[in-house]
Amino acid sequence: MGARQSYLYIYLKNKDKDCNEAGCSVSPSKSVVKGCIDFELVTYTIQYKGDSTYYDIYIYDTEDKDPDAYYIFGYCSPRTHQVANKVEVYYSVLAPDKPLVISFVTNSQKYNCIYDDLKYARWNWASYITEHTFKGDVLLKLKEQYRKLNLNKTIKLAVGEEATKDVTVFQQEIGQEKKNYRIIYKPNGKESVLNSNCIFNHETIDPSKQLEVENGCKEHKANDKKNQIDPYCLTSVKDHFFDGIIVYYDKENGNKNMALYLEFIDLRKKDICLKRMDQEGCWWAEEKIEYNDNKDLESQLSTIKSGLKSGNTVLLDAKATYTGVEVTPDTSKQVYIIYKHVFTSGKELNILFARTTISITAKGITGVNAKHVEVYYLKAGHKDDTEPFLIALYENDVNSLKKAYHFTINGKFKDWIEFEIKKGASKEEESQEQLTKKFKEKVTKIEQSGSCIKEIISRRFIAYQILTTDEIPTAPAGPPAVPPIRPPLETPGPTTQPPNWWLIIGCSVGGFLLLVALVVGYGIYWYNTTIKLLT
Repeated sequence: MGARQSYLYIYLKNKDKDCNEAGCSVSPSKSVVKGCIDFELVTYTIQYKGDSTYYDIYIYDTEDKDPDAYYIFGYCSPRTHQVANKVEVYYSVLAPDKPLVISFVTNSQKYNCIYDDLKYARWNWASYITEHTFKGDVLLKLKEQYRKLNLNKTIKLAVGEEATKDVTVFQQEIGQEKKNYRIIYKPNGKESVLNSNCIFNHETIDPSKQLEVENGCKEHKANDKKNQIDPYCLTSVKDHFFDGIIVYYDKENGNKNMALYLEFIDLRKKDICLKRMDQEGCWWAEEKIEYNDNKDLESQLSTIKSGLKSGNTVLLDAKATYTGVEVTPDTSKQVYIIYKHVFTSGKELNILFARTTISITAKGITGVNAKHVEVYYLKAGHKDDTEPFLIALYENDVNSLKKAYHFTINGKFKDWIEFEIKKGASKEEESQEQLTKKFKEKVTKIEQSGSCIKEIISRRFIAYQILTTDEIPTAPAGPPAVPPIRPPLETPGPTTQPPNWWLIIGCSVGGFLLLVALVVGYGIYWYNTTIKLLT
């Protein structure tokens, strides 16, 4: 730190305003880390006046000059190739005031340093900055550092009766115009829990304070009921553990404090995001929005708000009552089961299946403000089919069918067909009374024809044929029967085998030769033991 050096200060809590330091300009800008919206990047771009090697960079964790503050780190006496034109500071969106990584960017090199290491070192010559740098993926290091900062604590999202416990919450404004804000929930204990009913309880809080969510909370207490979410939409996050949960709100008068977007942040696996799709708050789609900075984020939130639909949301795979809808199963039939959805008023329909928006027919359902919707599932034994085969729409009078749509064999929802009295008939030829009568005849035939068939695949075939033709079909024939064939009789072989003459001759000759050998051997023995002794 030579006497000729000038001092250039970086103030970490100043993330928005340009400033002049020692005749140089410092311009901060904010963005999210490329490929991961869980982390923010504040870049301080430096324009030097005169010889840039004359400047030492000192980093302070303040908003401006403070005579009582002490610098975090000093980057001193750089050579020409070590001059930092930018200083980049990385934060987690869950802890926007806690730096994790600081990078010094030169024309030829980027030196990534862990914040705690720099704070411990206090200062160093620019030529020795590599003593504090790390190699490898910055994003992985950010996740590691945040988990270390937060002691690896997580929040469990509970759906049901489990009460909220040990959760802190704070508010953060978004963008310079501050049209939106976000509420951030963080774990504050070893076993933190946030009940889903408490997600929208904090409509407005003091943005300057970090507060604690009321322990024991498990009910929706907000005065304004426009913010709600059905457990069906939370299937993918229920009982999972997250590093934090963020709710994005609108602030403008028309939709004041309306929740638009949810982020469930999981630094170990992947984030799960839910996007609001309707005015009533019944429909949240599992969909992630991409943005580079707060300006992009504001634009995306504005797009969500302007695209909110007003209608009745039908969950085709819902088997029980859900938010704003009463669902009653009719199990009186042997072949199929009917799930009757009753809404408070007739509106256009938003159709979902498996938490995904679908289109019934290629053009979708139009011209119906349905109050009653019946969803038909074929069944075999005590199990429903995996997808419905028929839906019926009624506007007000449940006895007067407005429209119906049915499946196609091996087709998708967009391949479904509108039910007609007669194929190709014009709408003028069909009255609601005729349509209702024909529809009831068809479902009655399906019940009668399918009652003696147990396999679900055969019931699908029967149902499709009845819905598309005027003839009652028979189930597809199985393979032709094969008459039984008597097995061939076994013929016993002879009880005795003919003599094997070659074996007999061989054994006889062998026996004769053995006898000769024994006689000769005995003769030699007798001669040696008797005759020789006598002579």
